[in-house]
Amino acid sequence: MPRYLVEDMSCEHCIATVTKAVEKADPQARLDIDLTTKVVAIDSSIEEERLQAVSYTHLTLPTTPYV
Repeated sequence: MPRYLVEDMSCEHCIATVTKAVEKADPQARLDIDLTTKVVAIDSSIEEERLQAVSYTHLTLPTTPYV
């Protein structure tokens, strides 16, 4: 499951925004979001390139997964 460090994520609204944007690209996606570490793990059947293309107001998934 790819993990991304989303440094701009700072609140519950950010979590909702990330979730909505990813689920728009893949309604079946499962997300594990840790606001403390700002890490988003995404379990999705779509290509990682499409996940990386997901962007939304004030937040963008980095182009490389967080290890």
